[in-house]
Amino acid sequence: VLTWSARGFGASTGQIGLDDPRYEVADVSTLLDRLAERDDVLLDGPGDPRVGVAGASYGGALSLLAAAYDQRIDAIAPQITWNSLTTALFPDASGIVEDAGTPAATPRTTDAGVFKRVWAGLFFGMGAAPTGDGPPAGNGPPAGNGPPGELAGADQAAVAQALTCGRFRPEICAAYQEAASSGTLTPEVAAVLERSSPAGVLDRITAPTLLLQGTQDSLFGLGEADANARGIAANGTPVQVVWFEGGHDAGASDRVTADLRDQVAGWFDAHLRDGTVDPAGFRYPAPTGLGGGVGRVQGGSRTVEADDYPGLDGDPVTRLDVALEGSTQPVVTPAGGSPAALTTVPGLGGIGAALSGGTLEIPGQFAAFASAELTGAVEVIGASQVRLAVSSPTGEATLFAKLYDVGPDGTTTLPAGLVSPLALTSVSSDPTAPTEVEVTLPGIVHRFEAGHTMRVVVSSTDQGYALPADASVYTVGLADGAELAVPEVAGEVQATAGTAAGGC
Repeated sequence: VLTWSARGFGASTGQIGLDDPRYEVADVSTLLDRLAERDDVLLDGPGDPRVGVAGASYGGALSLLAAAYDQRIDAIAPQITWNSLTTALFPDASGIVEDAGTPAATPRTTDAGVFKRVWAGLFFGMGAAPTGDGPPAGNGPPAGNGPPGELAGADQAAVAQALTCGRFRPEICAAYQEAASSGTLTPEVAAVLERSSPAGVLDRITAPTLLLQGTQDSLFGLGEADANARGIAANGTPVQVVWFEGGHDAGASDRVTADLRDQVAGWFDAHLRDGTVDPAGFRYPAPTGLGGGVGRVQGGSRTVEADDYPGLDGDPVTRLDVALEGSTQPVVTPAGGSPAALTTVPGLGGIGAALSGGTLEIPGQFAAFASAELTGAVEVIGASQVRLAVSSPTGEATLFAKLYDVGPDGTTTLPAGLVSPLALTSVSSDPTAPTEVEVTLPGIVHRFEAGHTMRVVVSSTDQGYALPADASVYTVGLADGAELAVPEVAGEVQATAGTAAGGC
């Protein structure tokens, strides 16, 4: 096994390029060259080692990009990673992915999105002075009257660059600073993000791919893995999708972590060692109960296996239409975006919201539409869809759509604390003739019990995102005949955990 720290992380020198094909991806090819020189590595040809690449988050995207640029890679297993950094950091869930047929297909951002301000800051901050083991841990500029020793004697411009950009390459730093100051997606920022995104090169990947994605992840949601699965499978490349309980907002349990390792080992055994068992199907965790105010599972969880990931090779995902009720409502967006709703805390997800008393919706800043009480349990496996009718006096609107579980006693749960930002343009300014907008809600795995209701909430603010500076009043209603289209995936229970998952 060969492991390494990417440029700018851990003890590695160099600057962080966000998995740039010219730097980090090229480094992988150099490492493959080194492997090919070893006597203990099996070769498929001169200079061609038999090799699989696995990694999580930053390393997951690197495995995808490396497989696209170096055909010597024989199998990959990326985990909790992105398809498009543009979409991940500037999401816009308005619209649906036509003809996708997969359960978590989420629109890809094109011209505009809502800047994921807090997550972007954390994402950038990880490289300001990285330790390689997680968030910066006190290894930034030391206290005192002068700069660190390595900066002593440098000119002021160099000192400013080092202190503000850390180990990031200058163009990455400039892109972040522009996005952070303006909150908008410019062509220059998009170019930097897309260069580091697998989205544009998935058609080059021939290595069998195991995609592992967490259900508790407000940074890289299930839609990122869904887009990767569709793009890679379109080439005829074998793809397996596994969703698990965990992600950037919640570490996986020891049991889940061990299971994921077994999944990766089985995938590599099948595709590197010519194993007799070829992994297939789609695995996901299905909740068996409801967390108290956080959307976390209590009482254990089931692992469910379906024959395949719907919409890749076989039939598209089935959707249950759930009727919604609710009148058109005014939605205020405050000047400066404050006060703002609190739904999730990056890195903590719904747990963070629970510590502050649960998710917080600001009166007057949201519209709500609810189903009747459910007569039977409904398991949502993926991203639901709904059609809204929206007007804005300026023709533009920033909104956040989410799907709540409401118990018989009125208790509300926001599964995994996830929201779908909407960056709407060219909408009607006339409240009597609103514009119809299709919306893709967050990809979740959640069980709505009988007697509960499903509530779609559309708000104007969220503390995790950049918000409009000017006050305004939108109108938000249901489009004529609109229903909530809920994805359902039938599968067979494979295992049951017997311990609680530790929800708050």
